[in-house]
Amino acid sequence: MKYILLFSFSLLFFHRSGAQELCEYLEKMQQAYRSDHLELDFRVRAIPQTGKDPKVIGYGTIKRSGEHYYSKFGAREMIISDKGMVVVDHSDQKMVYYRNYRYNIPEDKLMGDLEALTELADSLFILSRDQEFLTYKVIDRQGVISSAEIRLSLENYLVDKISYRYVPGSDSILPAYRSMEIEYTKASTQIISEREYFDLDRYVRDTGGDPAPVPEFKDYRFSWQEG
Repeated sequence: MKYILLFSFSLLFFHRSGAQELCEYLEKMQQAYRSDHLELDFRVRAIPQTGKDPKVIGYGTIKRSGEHYYSKFGAREMIISDKGMVVVDHSDQKMVYYRNYRYNIPEDKLMGDLEALTELADSLFILSRDQEFLTYKVIDRQGVISSAEIRLSLENYLVDKISYRYVPGSDSILPAYRSMEIEYTKASTQIISEREYFDLDRYVRDTGGDPAPVPEFKDYRFSWQEG
């Protein structure tokens, strides 16, 4: 496992028992995000460089059931099924369909890119732990994200909250903000009963010839290609 190699270096920064303990929790977190079923609802907030009050960036949801995947953030939706993939932007009224396209969403994307951040970290350590949550901190002295605090649920080992802090004046994706927070209002590995989320037919009519948007979205700009 990548975390095992990581912690051989992490021992330089904190006590051995703490490293081993955190390593065990991170292994359990990684296993949780590999579950066949995953459902996440979240809110993204950020604090501007010039202010103190957090600003809501948007709300999102992610659902995965086996190889089927659905996500929505703001006006943008994505569906992946055994038929292919469709990306819909309701704001721009645009739809792109990839017939027979196969794509597996990496666990790291479902975890908020935490694995990539952890691998590049200078140090990481446990901040607090109670019966419900474990909170740990990642410090990166060279990256755009200078630090992150992650609160992990000890009930299902899914992330409950992530707080990122950006390097001042950095060329980050959101340079106008000095920190960002992702709070998960729902994080579950229970079986997802609402199968319509994974149904491409809600947006695309494909009977083997040239596909087209369903009548409800006939005014959307539509393009497609074979996967």
